[in-house]
Amino acid sequence: MKRDLKLTSPELARQIDRLEAAHLIAKRKSGGYAISRFGMTVRSVIASLDFVAQHSDYFRNHDPSPIPDFLLRQLEPQMSVEIIAEKFGPLSLVMERGEAIREFYWIISDSIPKFVLPQVKMKIKQGVKFRALYPKEYLDRVKPTLGEEIVRGVEFRVVDEVKIVACVTDQFGYVCLPRSSDKAIDRSCFMFSSNPKYRTWCGQLFDYYWSKSNLR
Repeated sequence: MKRDLKLTSPELARQIDRLEAAHLIAKRKSGGYAISRFGMTVRSVIASLDFVAQHSDYFRNHDPSPIPDFLLRQLEPQMSVEIIAEKFGPLSLVMERGEAIREFYWIISDSIPKFVLPQVKMKIKQGVKFRALYPKEYLDRVKPTLGEEIVRGVEFRVVDEVKIVACVTDQFGYVCLPRSSDKAIDRSCFMFSSNPKYRTWCGQLFDYYWSKSNLR
């Protein structure tokens, strides 16, 4: 090991002492050392720490608490996430890239902009599967205005409150977090990527909230 790390024996001993003192490794009864449970936990969050550091400006101004801890730890630079600042929010990207969607479109939101409804109707006709999660009070109010085609073609569920906006399709995914300053969901600056790893991650985030919702 010391040859691989290019350390002298005293230097290696000091590093082992430091790791053991930090509870990152533990001495085996049979001799030698192994990574501790705490060490495994630390190792599991290193990638997400790199991700947060890569997008530090965004995370300084946004609250990631609506993302469950187990998913927050899975964020990694390899997901090729872009922080996009867009006055009209992610829906402008959806309108631009929506034509490529062929399989599914799942969304968590607190509003349904009317200008996206024609695209939703078109995609329903093309066989795209829609799932949508909205606040109960809001959906009860707007659902009668959506039209029979959308009401029949979208699987709706409800929660009492939506604290995060998230979308995943077979082409891309995005997440809008609340601002740290006022806790309002910030649609003008969001995490976006077409990377398969990120789309899988967005799907897991959607499933987390979907499993806690109620049929509507």
